[in-house]
Amino acid sequence: MHDDIRRIADEVLHKRGVIVIRGWPVEAYTPEEMGLLFWSVGKQLGVPVEQSHHGDRLNQVIDLGGRRAYNSNIPLDMHSDFSALVGLLTIRKAKLGGHSGIASALAIHDKIAETHPEYLAPLYTGYYVHWQGEEAKGERSLITDYPVPVFSDVEGQLSVFMVKPFVEQAARNKEMTQLQREALDYFQQVADSDELAYKFMLEPGEASLMSNYTVLHSRSTFEDWPEVERRRLLLRLWLRLHHGDRRPLHPSLQRLHTHDGFYVSARNGEAPQVSAT
Repeated sequence: MHDDIRRIADEVLHKRGVIVIRGWPVEAYTPEEMGLLFWSVGKQLGVPVEQSHHGDRLNQVIDLGGRRAYNSNIPLDMHSDFSALVGLLTIRKAKLGGHSGIASALAIHDKIAETHPEYLAPLYTGYYVHWQGEEAKGERSLITDYPVPVFSDVEGQLSVFMVKPFVEQAARNKEMTQLQREALDYFQQVADSDELAYKFMLEPGEASLMSNYTVLHSRSTFEDWPEVERRRLLLRLWLRLHHGDRRPLHPSLQRLHTHDGFYVSARNGEAPQVSAT
């Protein structure tokens, strides 16, 4: 698989920033077995990292009425995750809804530069981020003590970071200026606009892989089946890049991301257990 994996990595890291891999045999294997297959492919692309303080490195995205987005059916605006790459494999889809969305960080940047260039300065300066109870090891505060840039250009490579609810939560303690607030709101408006956001359904047996540095993603709300065993189920991987693939990053983004140690716990690379639900 090595040549195929390198073509996939090149597309995600250096070209479009996102790819959909079809043909996963979800009807022939159990969710546990599909988890092992997904994990094995992910290991070729990067190092699976912990997604929360619970230590989960192969996460289930399923509506269980939880408070976290991956355990609920709440809609998610365009955002990035706390890792270099994110992979999502669909095992089952919802009764209705649950569409995915993607948007190019470069296109968002260019649209803001064209329409409201005065917002670029606060976006490059960045915002404080609330950890939402998932603070990295060694962090002593609920809020980062450093601003994280929404846009950053290092060695000619533009990277993005945005999880607006985490930024807004931090703003309750570290107040924003009017310009910062306007820039944040306008970024989200542009990112979610029909002009730039591409919406699609990730069908069972399809997996998306995308760069959190160049692509934002979203999810629409959905209506699910009452039976847990029929509910929408995706498997999620967060991956830290192998050393040779690593991207030059702003120090604040490097500190925030799994890329430089946040939640990294490969534990010798052994496969995790996956629940059948």
